[in-house]
Order: sequence, then C-alpha cells, then structure tokens
Amino acid sequence: MTATVPAASIVGMVVSAIVSIALPIVLAIYWRKKSNADLKCLVLGMATFVLFALVLESICHRIVLYLAGIDASNIKKHIFFYAIYGGLAAALFEETGRYVVMKFLMKNNLRKENSLMFGIGHGGIESIIILGATYIGNIVTSIIINTGAMDIAFAEMDEATKSTAIAQLEPLWTTPAYSFYMAGLERVLAIAFHICASFLVYRAVKGKNISFYLIAVLLHFAMDAGIVLLANVFSNVVLVELMLLAFVAVVIAVTRSLYIGEKDVEINKAEC
Repeated sequence: MTATVPAASIVGMVVSAIVSIALPIVLAIYWRKKSNADLKCLVLGMATFVLFALVLESICHRIVLYLAGIDASNIKKHIFFYAIYGGLAAALFEETGRYVVMKFLMKNNLRKENSLMFGIGHGGIESIIILGATYIGNIVTSIIINTGAMDIAFAEMDEATKSTAIAQLEPLWTTPAYSFYMAGLERVLAIAFHICASFLVYRAVKGKNISFYLIAVLLHFAMDAGIVLLANVFSNVVLVELMLLAFVAVVIAVTRSLYIGEKDVEINKAEC
C-alpha cells in the first residue's frame, strides 16, 4: 500500500531536525558568554514570534484566505496572491511585533547585544516549532511506514480514508532526499535573517528612526514572497536555496557593518 521511505531521506530529516533544534540553543549559549546579553531578551524574542506570528498572523490568514476563497486544495491556482499577501503579512506582523516589544518591554535595556539575543530567540523558536517538531514527527512516521505497521493500520480503513492518508504521507517517499537537507539550510538562513532584522528594528527604536523598521519589513517581505514565487518558477530546490543564501548573505554583510559601527551608549543597565 505504501512505499518505503529511503534511508537517505530519513537521514536528511534527522540532520535537519538536529540543526533546527540545536543551532538556536548553541547560538544562545555562545552569545550569552561572548556578550553577556540578557537571556530575558531571548525569551522575549520567542514570545514575540509565538504571539505575533503563530497567533495574530494565523488569525489574519484564516480571515483573509477564507474571504478570498483560498484553501489547501486550490492554493496553487492563487500562488501569486498567496506569495504577496503571505510575505506582506509575515513581514508586518513579525517586524511590528519586534518593534512593539523592544519599545515597551526592552526600553530599559535596549542594547545592540540584546537585540541579537532577541533575534536568536525569535528565529530559534520558529526553527524548533516549524521544522524541528515537524521533522521529528516525520521521522517517527517514516520508521512506522518502513516497519510495515502503517499498512496494517491502513487495512482497517475504508478506501476513502485510506486514499486520503496515503496522499498525505506520499511526500515522505516521493520527495528527493536532498530536499530534506535543504530544509535545514533554510532554517539556518532564516535564523540569520531574524537576527539581522532584530538589529535593524533595534536601530529604529533606539535611534527613533522609523526607516530601519521599514527596511526590515521590506527585506522580510522580499524574502518570504520571493522564496514562494521562486519555488513556483524553479523546480530545483537547490537553486532556490542558493538564491536565498545570496540574499541573506547580503543582509548579513550590511547588518554586520551597521553593528560594528553602532555606538551603543547604554541608557540603563537594568534588565529587560
């Protein structure tokens, strides 16, 4: 009834799952020791993603996509709208969330070191929830499929239910193995971007210069909308990830230059 999930695919899932979970933890520990950044800012970054992306943005998606008549069954027919709307929504909710939290909850300890710790928290929890948890589930499911236990469960289902279940599981054995590794690379790049965006929003709040917030929104929109559109145009996921890598590399280079040149005069050393 089901095919076997290739070993290379399972290894790719394992590698990407480890990267998506371990990288944020390692980064947080490293940056804490190197800069003495406040771990409370890490937690604030995590909370910002959960509230503004997983809760508020998700509510917005349900309303807008429902009104537009778009769901999982016809999303490919509206890919341009989905890319533009999705990219804009993610950019506005997440960057506004950063701005609000930094302005009102980090105002007593708004240092550039803490802005990076905030970004690690924001991008890190996204990585753990979006990819880490998903891939752990996929790994377990793949093992169940390969042991034959899934076919036993399918034997007790009616044809309609069985067909739906197989269609949902089919990507596990039809997706090329390298795509599972690319997912890990994409999370690394996403975390790097969130760290950079957090610094840009910090500059907007600290320097009372809204243009840095707008730049963060524009870059976030360009990245999210761009990757959806590129994936629709180019079937080669490696090519798409290389384009994303080039984009994020430029953002990192510019942000690093701004970070090094930032004269961060601490207003107050109180904790967040």
